[in-house]
Order: sequence, then structure tokens, then C-alpha cells
Amino acid sequence: MKRHFRPLFFYRMSAILMLFGTLGLSGCKSKQLPSSMISFSGYRWQWHHSPFKKKAPGPNYWHKNALWVDEKGYLHLKIVRDPKTKHWYCAALQSIDKMGLGRYEFELERLPPMDKNVVFGLFSYSGIDFFDEVDIEFSQWGKAGTPNLHYTVYPAENSSAQILQDSLHFLSSEKPVIFSIIREKDRIIFEQKTTEETIDRRIFRSDAFSQKSMPVFINLWLFQHQAPSDGQAVEMVIRKFQFSPL
Repeated sequence: MKRHFRPLFFYRMSAILMLFGTLGLSGCKSKQLPSSMISFSGYRWQWHHSPFKKKAPGPNYWHKNALWVDEKGYLHLKIVRDPKTKHWYCAALQSIDKMGLGRYEFELERLPPMDKNVVFGLFSYSGIDFFDEVDIEFSQWGKAGTPNLHYTVYPAENSSAQILQDSLHFLSSEKPVIFSIIREKDRIIFEQKTTEETIDRRIFRSDAFSQKSMPVFINLWLFQHQAPSDGQAVEMVIRKFQFSPL
């Protein structure tokens, strides 16, 4: 079942203002956004905002105040429950720029243990379901103890090639961890490393990989809109994103 969201939806400013001040989001009040975009790592990003109606993936409720950039330039994404609406709000954004073959590098502040119902995604995607997509997804899809790191590569649009996948267990880390996607014409390479060493490297080969330039997506959400099993808010922090074209 396809998990990623379709193009972003927006609501009237009067409706948005009704929710300001209701979310228990640490750091958000000083980072109110004047428009539908933020700047992170030198790129412009558009957030996903659907506070009154569930939207895919999940489906979930989404709120622009569930993400912000702090004074260090780090991107914060949060899943949090609003005590007034009782809704769990998730966070998602996509780059305005489209990027093609090259290295996509995401530096995480840390890699905390993740609740079984939480999904954290880093991926490029053209918007066409089941095609033109390269994913890193952290999740147990609601089943504790199962593999929690998934690499998926969808073929180019209209290709009959199979979807390539690999799943493994990641270890949590209190130190920065860097995850990379390297898109080449006939290879997709996934890397996991620290500043000192490479932890894991997976290589997928095919002549059916997409050559398109596509937006980059980052999202933090709840599988089938199931609340975190411990009832606690979830936060992920990304220090930096960098794209280096081939």
C-alpha cells in the first residue's frame, strides 16, 4: 500500500490562526512562519498542513507548527497531541527544488529508539505512485521487534521492472548519524555512517532506475494513525541536508 502523500493542501488563514497557540510544540512560538515555506540547509521547503482532515500517508493530521528550524539551523520535526482537539499532529515537508542524479546526505542529530507506530522518511519522489521513488524509511510498521530500517527503490515511470527492497535493524545512537542516498544511472547506493566510520552500505543495480529530477521529502508520521504506544510525543532533528550532483 502506498504510503507517501500527494501534493500539499492549504487552508484559509482564518482557519490556520484558530490553531495557533493550541499545540504544545517546544520552540514553535518563536518560529512562526509567515508563508508556506521555510529555509533549511540553503534550500526552500514547503510544509504539509492539514489540521482538520486526515491526509496520506497514514492517513494523519498534519500541522505546519510541527516543524521548525532552530537558531543553529537544525530542522526539527515532531509528532505531538493537541490537548484541545485530541488530534495527533505529524510533520512533513518537501523541497521546492528538484534534484537528479547525485548524493543526497541527511545528517541526523541523533538516532533515538523509535516507537513501533512511528515512521520517519527521507526520500525523493516524483509524485507518481509506485514509480520514480527512492526511500529511506525508519519504522516497524506497528509490529515491535521487526526490522526497523527499510531501503526501497521504485522503477522509472511505466517500467515493468520490480520494486527493489532491503530491510534491516538499525541501532540507536546518541551521536550524529549520516544517511545518504546516491542516485546513479544504473546504481542506487544507501549509506549509513558516523563522522568516523561507515556502518552499512547497500547497493541496488538496475537499468530501470528513474533519471528524473524530483523533490526531496522529509516526514515524520504515525502508521495507520496509531498513537505512539507509550503516549509520548516524538521528535527528530536533522542537522543538515546536502545534495551534490554527479
